[in-house]
Amino acid sequence: MTVTGTTVSPAALVGAVESLFSGDDSWAPGDLPTVGLELELVPLRPTGGRPAPVTVAEMEPLLASLAGVTFEPGGQVELNPPPQPTVTAAVAVLGTLAAETARRLAAAGIELVATGLNPWHTLDELPLQLTTERYVAMDRHFASIGPAGRAFMRQSASTQLCIGLAPGAAGQQQWRAANLLAPVLAAVFANSPRYEGRLLATAGGRTAICRLADPDRAGHGRFPAPGNQVAAYVALAAGARPLGPGFSAPGAEARHLSTLFPPVRPRGTYLEVRSVDSLPLHEVRTAASLGAVLLGDPQARSLVSGRLATEFPGPCEMWDLAAGPGIRHRALRRAALVAVEAAHVAVDRLGPYLPPGTADDLEALARRVAAERTPGDTPAAALAPAPA
Repeated sequence: MTVTGTTVSPAALVGAVESLFSGDDSWAPGDLPTVGLELELVPLRPTGGRPAPVTVAEMEPLLASLAGVTFEPGGQVELNPPPQPTVTAAVAVLGTLAAETARRLAAAGIELVATGLNPWHTLDELPLQLTTERYVAMDRHFASIGPAGRAFMRQSASTQLCIGLAPGAAGQQQWRAANLLAPVLAAVFANSPRYEGRLLATAGGRTAICRLADPDRAGHGRFPAPGNQVAAYVALAAGARPLGPGFSAPGAEARHLSTLFPPVRPRGTYLEVRSVDSLPLHEVRTAASLGAVLLGDPQARSLVSGRLATEFPGPCEMWDLAAGPGIRHRALRRAALVAVEAAHVAVDRLGPYLPPGTADDLEALARRVAAERTPGDTPAAALAPAPA
């Protein structure tokens, strides 16, 4: 790996980036993608007034035996059960894991809240709780450029849609569609305060933080254009300063790539759509169904990609809208309705791949979008266990 000062040679990154876009070799024509769901949640201890933060040290003994539970740098709890062959199964396993996690923590007086940003605690009240080399280096780097990056690490929480990636041309189409959809999904499922150096009581905040944290590592709006996806991603990686010798030494390409956080991240056999705020479980079901249909069904993917690419503002402007007015802006609201309509048309032909009631979920989503409402318009509440 060729390093000049604090830069990395693009040539050194090509092989590692190519592997990120390789796709699933077991994919056959007509297959629908696997679906993995990752849900990050904010742990709180009710006090009768402002809730108290909860540390990883308090939660680890309670959750150590539970597979699929990890933590984020600010103490956020991440639920990440294995990927499943259908949206139906992915939603079910996440619900089961969420219920058991909530039950164990509730016994210790800890609640889990689905919100894109923690509005209760300042950065000073949320120390870095994971001290691996990567997190320490990221925290130090972010601290050198402003508060948003540390807020991203310590105060934010997301719902990540991990959608199986086809090899070849189909995978390239998925990548393009995912990047066109990412700001639309961010706006439709906005569930956090807005961030402008402080937390405000409006709904675009986590998206704003992700854009402000370090634009060189995120690249919002850089990828939907047709072209060589590997070259575009290599350019993003080469433009991001390595976080230290451990990320720039020969053979450290993958470690350097792990410090990038674009809204859609290629992961070899799947795409990780990272633009959605943390959501309550019923909203996760709708977001997962919408994302999986539009990235997995070729007809729906072609329809929505074509319309988003030709009828709406460019990708950078769409991200500006997602981080600001969201679906209260006419263009983004129309884009959201286009996406929901394209998914709705495909529901009948996908059958048991989707949860029962998906058509009703999408109709309800269209009504909510038309009314200019998002999950953030409902006060954050503790994660309730799934019904028995």
